Amino acid sequence: ISIDNGVGAQPLNGTAIVHPSATTLYTLTATGDDGTVTCTQTITVGKPIVVPPTISSLSPTSGPVGTRVAITGTGFTSTNNSIKFGGGYLNGLSSNGTTMTFTIPSSLGTCLPAGGTTCPALAMVVLPGSSYAVSVINANGTSNTKTFTVTSGGVPESPSVNSLSPASGVVGTVITITGSGFTATGNTVHFGVGGKKNVSSSNGTSISYTIPNSVSGCDLWTSSFSCTQVVSLVTPGTYTIYVTNANGTSNSKTFTVASPPTISSISGPTSRTVGQSGTWTVNASVSGGGNVSYSVVWGDELSAADAAAAATRLVSSATFTHVYMKAGTYTPRFTVSNSNGLAQKNAASVSVAPIVSSLSPTSGKVGTVVTIAGSGFTATGNTVHFGVGGKLNVSSSNGTSISYTIPNSVSACDLFGSTCRSPQYLVSPGAYSISVSSANVTSNAKTFTVN
Repeated sequence: ISIDNGVGAQPLNGTAIVHPSATTLYTLTATGDDGTVTCTQTITVGKPIVVPPTISSLSPTSGPVGTRVAITGTGFTSTNNSIKFGGGYLNGLSSNGTTMTFTIPSSLGTCLPAGGTTCPALAMVVLPGSSYAVSVINANGTSNTKTFTVTSGGVPESPSVNSLSPASGVVGTVITITGSGFTATGNTVHFGVGGKKNVSSSNGTSISYTIPNSVSGCDLWTSSFSCTQVVSLVTPGTYTIYVTNANGTSNSKTFTVASPPTISSISGPTSRTVGQSGTWTVNASVSGGGNVSYSVVWGDELSAADAAAAATRLVSSATFTHVYMKAGTYTPRFTVSNSNGLAQKNAASVSVAPIVSSLSPTSGKVGTVVTIAGSGFTATGNTVHFGVGGKLNVSSSNGTSISYTIPNSVSACDLFGSTCRSPQYLVSPGAYSISVSSANVTSNAKTFTVN
């Protein structure tokens, strides 16, 4: 019994568990002595119920620029909440689901980034004596609004970091630091023991920073004397990022410098016969630990969806079982990915041979027509081997039988074409081996006796 969409061969009385990401039609094929039957089953994947966020209160409801405001409500996501404040937005805020805090900025961007894009250089100035509608926007929708009144006074807003996007990546990754209180010029981004000085912010709420390949205290050096501190390469691990400017020092967020996982070994068979199950084990590791995702493309899938459905998720190894139903040489390709989307690929090779199960008859004279029964024969292009010779380009109408006439002579040239110069040998009484090659892979042999 086999099931498509990457599920593969199944025991007669077994249970197959599938996890489709979308509504999928599965076809089950059962093959026995009386033939082949199929049936189908559709697994319907519904959409989750989404409840938009709701604001119940702001505390306080008024104050000058720099006031810290707590929003209480429901439906806030753990990350990537945006607060709409009048006609501007504070993006990338985190929450425990029911509370969220932000600082009244002196200015803020006027766009809601989509797909991680950076807000362009547009800024809205926050004016004392004005009231602003406050709402929360996240993946669940847009909340109701509450009103905050900005009063006169206050102190310059200290920088605050709400989020890093992305929060992990490799050296060279450009990240967006989202928050508030960033000055137009003169911000310093601190990364580990180093960082970058004189970073600008076009809107006071976002800064772009590129993860460097090395850091040093000299990155932040302000003295007129030469800096002689050691330069350290940025290796996989976690690094603290925060922002300072003339108004103060922000809180910090953590960025993870990732490395791709390593495939240490792939073990599995190098040869199978058609219909014979094979098991491959992939061992991998990832720097710093954590889960890795394993997937395989077998090479005989009917569609890309079949390959994707073969994925599983484990820590250090994964075992895959597959049955090839056609002869040929295949290159199963294994991919191991970590949670940062970094991947390593490696491949194995397996030759899948057709099977000769019987000859009918098993003996006879020259000119006898023999039916070769088996499996895995291709529609065209099969080669029948008979002694030292045989016949090229033999067809099979059903993949399970081939007709072959016992010749009166054989030569190696039977299998190499007209340019061959090997001699011809008469077929005399005796035993001759018969085998079949399909897709350049040769089956087992059976014996035919010439009377």
